[in-house]
Amino acid sequence: MTASKSFIVVVAMLCLMATVALAHRPSPSPSPSPKPTVFVFTDVNTDDFMALKLILKYSNVKVGGFVAGCAGFCNMGPGIQNLFGLLKFMDRDDVPVWAGEAYASTEIDSGNYSCTFQKTRNYYPGFPQVYEPLRAAIAALDGPVEFLSLGTLTEIDYLFRRYPDLKQRVRRITIMGGAVHVPGNLFFPRGSAPNTVAECNIYLDPHSARNVFVSGVPIRLVPLDATNAFQLSWEFLNEFDDVARTKEAKFVKDLLILIKNNSAATSMYSLWDPLTAAILADHSIIFEEETVNMTVVTSGSQAGRTVIDNVEGKPVQVVLTADPDFYDIFIDKLNRRRRW
Repeated sequence: MTASKSFIVVVAMLCLMATVALAHRPSPSPSPSPKPTVFVFTDVNTDDFMALKLILKYSNVKVGGFVAGCAGFCNMGPGIQNLFGLLKFMDRDDVPVWAGEAYASTEIDSGNYSCTFQKTRNYYPGFPQVYEPLRAAIAALDGPVEFLSLGTLTEIDYLFRRYPDLKQRVRRITIMGGAVHVPGNLFFPRGSAPNTVAECNIYLDPHSARNVFVSGVPIRLVPLDATNAFQLSWEFLNEFDDVARTKEAKFVKDLLILIKNNSAATSMYSLWDPLTAAILADHSIIFEEETVNMTVVTSGSQAGRTVIDNVEGKPVQVVLTADPDFYDIFIDKLNRRRRW
């Protein structure tokens, strides 16, 4: 073989080896998707406290701030104070707290929880209201943004009215609220024809709920259809009492036992907000879901009803059933000493 032919053979072999090596080079693993920053809108009720403790245990989401909204179940001052106490308890002083609204966008009869006497803003003097700080916080973020709504939708409605461009920035709103194929849960019936179709969070500000539902922002609704399966029972509480280890788990367990022992409404009490928070952080908890065009009745005897409406409604993902093991998921997550 001549020297020139030998050179050609060597070059060909080297090219073949390079091709084989490239063919077997492992492809780079896809970069993990950035974790969403979640802003939580809460009426600082008992189930909210459990949900807030729960979502702070997840490492795949970052909590960007808490918004105290008091159109339903809290007064602003104590509500904000309790949120700061919760964050200190969990060593999470890095999470900001903002004031929402003291009243619904259009005040209707909201049972024992409306106050129409002297419409004063019961905030701490000088305490920041949510809208401008939240807009600035979102503007400073590069990754996805999601909202978790555990009370009325008043603040989200007002935010989108002031800054409509933010609708394009929010990837999804996960809402605890509504009753789609099941009865409502108003426990303060009034008059000869009480409202039996509305759920509390939507009923307390149906106008804002309707505005948010038709805003065009993707919505996942966790209604009573899903949460009714996780009611407060002594079987669950006794199991929780036996295994609670962390301070968060013990706090939530003691709170639930206190509620069970002292509230006449415990037959209706469910893990409404904890289930919703968990679904935001872990979609695998969803067992059955449907997408329907939905809007909200804003007046009359069915005010607050979430209705399927193919004319005026917008698409909403509705969670119908969730993992029946959620009781165990709830306990296990609260028992984790570190976020995972």
